[in-house]
Amino acid sequence: MSGSAVAVLNLPQPAPLGQFVGIVEGWGERYSDGQHILTLSISDPRYSFETITWAEVDPALEWGDINVELKWYEIISGSDLAA
Repeated sequence: MSGSAVAVLNLPQPAPLGQFVGIVEGWGERYSDGQHILTLSISDPRYSFETITWAEVDPALEWGDINVELKWYEIISGSDLAA
C-alpha cells in the first residue's frame, strides 16, 4: 500500500548500509510466462510526504515537548516528535 514502510535487508556492498527502510511511493507489476515481477518505488522517509498523519500524533503532546533540535524532514513517526 502506498505510504507503507518497507525494509530492504542484506544489501550488498558497496551499499553504504546493510539495510534500508523506505516508504512505498508506488509500484508496478508485470506478468509473463509463469512470472510475476513486482517493482516497488521507495523513497527515503525524510523526503516522503507519506510519513506521518495528524491521527498518529499523541493528542497529549505539547509544543514545548518537541525536541528543539529536530529537523522537520526527520519526522517519520509520531514518536519522533517526543523530546
